[in-house]
Amino acid sequence: MPHATHPPSPGLQALILCGPGLSLNTFTSTPSTLPKCLLPVANRPMLWYPLDWCHRMGIYDITLITPADAAPPLEAALRSHPVLTSLSGPRPEVLAPKGLEMTSGTAELLRLGEVQRAIKGDFVVLSCDFVSEIDGSRVMQQWMSLNPALAAASFSRRKGGLAVYYPTHGREGISSKKDETDFVATVPFSRPNVMPPTGSLRQGVEEVVMVMPTDTLNDTLDENKQALPIRQTLLAKHGNVKIRTKHRDAHVYFLPLWVKDFAARNEKFDSISEDVLGWWAKAGWQQGLAEKLGLDEVLAGKRSTDDEAANGGSVDEDEEVDATALSSTRRSLQESGTPQYHLRNQSSPSRHY
Repeated sequence: MPHATHPPSPGLQALILCGPGLSLNTFTSTPSTLPKCLLPVANRPMLWYPLDWCHRMGIYDITLITPADAAPPLEAALRSHPVLTSLSGPRPEVLAPKGLEMTSGTAELLRLGEVQRAIKGDFVVLSCDFVSEIDGSRVMQQWMSLNPALAAASFSRRKGGLAVYYPTHGREGISSKKDETDFVATVPFSRPNVMPPTGSLRQGVEEVVMVMPTDTLNDTLDENKQALPIRQTLLAKHGNVKIRTKHRDAHVYFLPLWVKDFAARNEKFDSISEDVLGWWAKAGWQQGLAEKLGLDEVLAGKRSTDDEAANGGSVDEDEEVDATALSSTRRSLQESGTPQYHLRNQSSPSRHY
């Protein structure tokens, strides 16, 4: 349904990942004819839902990232499918970057040159199969409010990110015991000076210190005789750690511009969820990790060696950045009592490793 008016632009761009649909190979065995993002869901192409979600937030700078085989039918659908053409705003750009393979991870995708050049500011990453009843504007407003005084500076490197997780336990018809979940460890987070209104997503704020998929957790337990090794530095910094294993990553990330440089510096990163967010979270308490990952230099505005060669030298920002409190997660209770988790940065007094 077209919208009569457009909400004001928040200054974000969106990357919608239109993957090959390997888990739906019965329907998507020929992506050159019918890619996953065009499969019908309630008589609408699957892609319509994340596009509409972005439009309702005022985000119209949208790039659809897809393998080369799926690009022609996707572009044709955007031009001719009545449901997709009914969406207001400019047509999304279709990007089929060289080097993108069927098995490429999401963090690997962020390192591709064409994707790096396409990201020009703070951005939202979401998948083409994302369908949500939660108004994206509420989530986006939390990301903006959690970065006060920085939200207006679109190139600030002290901005944090925001990631959403949803509960799977007791969700009949939505999830089952066989569904893959995530391991999320959090610590209490200080409450804001001004309490949020009732029903706000700001309620129940916590800080994430560790996150990984459950299958990675199980591998770790198998390697350590069913014991989970915990570093002493974590317990020294946080004495009250909560562990949750019944939540799942929604694969929706509000990320600041500097995250693309963070992903580019770490060629071993494969997944945004497990690697980018996981190492980002650990860098808040593990000694020397921020320096090892190049996160100190990224937040200080120093480009990698490859970037320096392409831009004629490093670019430094005058502002000194503390990298020891990089990562936190916010757990919010909606009116329905459903918790969400939000990953963000926070500024704090300087600490030393």
